[in-house]
Amino acid sequence: MSNKNLRWLYDELPKLVAQGIVAETSAQRLRDHYGPLPAHRPGRLAVIIFGVVGAGLVGLGIILLFAHNWDGLSRPLRAGMLLALLAAAQCIAGFTLLKRAESRAWTEASALFLALCVGASISLVAQTYNIPGDLGGFLLTWMLLVFPLMYLFDAGVVCVGYLAGITWWSGYVQFQEQNALWFWPLAAAAAPFLVRNIRGKPSGIRALWLMWALSLNATVAAGLVIERALPGLWIPLYASLLTVMYLGGVFFFDAERAPWQRPFRSTGAVGLAVLSLVLTFEDPWRHVGWTYYRTGTGYDSWAAIADYVLTGALFLSAVALLVTAIRRGRAAHIPFGVAPLLAMAGFVIAAGADDSFVPWATFNIYVFAVSLLTIFSGVRTSDMRALNEGLLFLSALIVVRFFDSDLPMSARGLAFIVIGVGFLAANLAMVSRKRRTSP
Repeated sequence: MSNKNLRWLYDELPKLVAQGIVAETSAQRLRDHYGPLPAHRPGRLAVIIFGVVGAGLVGLGIILLFAHNWDGLSRPLRAGMLLALLAAAQCIAGFTLLKRAESRAWTEASALFLALCVGASISLVAQTYNIPGDLGGFLLTWMLLVFPLMYLFDAGVVCVGYLAGITWWSGYVQFQEQNALWFWPLAAAAAPFLVRNIRGKPSGIRALWLMWALSLNATVAAGLVIERALPGLWIPLYASLLTVMYLGGVFFFDAERAPWQRPFRSTGAVGLAVLSLVLTFEDPWRHVGWTYYRTGTGYDSWAAIADYVLTGALFLSAVALLVTAIRRGRAAHIPFGVAPLLAMAGFVIAAGADDSFVPWATFNIYVFAVSLLTIFSGVRTSDMRALNEGLLFLSALIVVRFFDSDLPMSARGLAFIVIGVGFLAANLAMVSRKRRTSP
């Protein structure tokens, strides 16, 4: 239970006992079960945020000052200044570990400052002594050097930067016609840190922003790291990944919180909605499968094996979660959970028969059906959020189909007016219904 809900419960217990609704022994058993409230430290989060932002600005400011005056300095002076900067950053880091190890603001800020100084030193030393290299080598070296700071300082900001750095590196080497297979062991190295911090207090702010970083990073990395030797494989891969995030968020994290407090579920839902709309066009389904397998420069058949393994593992995981949703009677989550099955079937049909019409039509029907189911669910439960989500999804399908056709502008304008009126009418009807049913 979150601290907010626990605090509310403890405030309510004395009133319930006084009114005879709950016995004193039952109230005490609840207190014993949930334990004492954590000490309230006002402004703690603000101190951490300002500390990290301040350390980042100081580090970037020092780097900019160095860069501005760099050409006018001799090589020995440059090296001396960089060594002094690194020594200062390490002294601050050492002080933090010895004297401020319990302060989240100190550990996050000092780890970030040291990481920035390491990156600046690598770059400026390479420039000073004309050390050959490219952006990929710089990013990989930097990330490997700052990686230990994540565990040494328990620094979430370094973890987020590390994930962003290795993703940037993987994208760079892919565009340089190399493979990015090393991304997987590099990403796995951060898994223990993420699991420990997320499992420890999944409803806390630290866990939430780490989950947001992880979900967004995984969504971007999936598109950058895959070898793309087999055209169209990204369709079942992304459908499976987003479904795993969506249903995993539903089953393993609190489903009663606001959307911003459900990173995996929210990212998966939005991602599946966007992907489904993209798949309502015919272009993604054209020229996919083994018939159009890519070979030669820029494509590595051995590296592509990782794509097949990843797609298979994600697809099986998504199917397992869908079966779990069906067994538990979670009907509201089944429609999105079906997406990987349709994506895989569409990929097989498009690849085997070289036919883009069937999967195109299937996803148009799918988006239409999911929209209607969401609208009906919102009306039945008087949930305005679900109602508007269904209307928005249906409107998006109508809009993309209008722009994908040769209808005149007058017809498109009329369609937008009808959609807008539908939004207003549905919401007004819902508000009126709530007023009539409310006591």
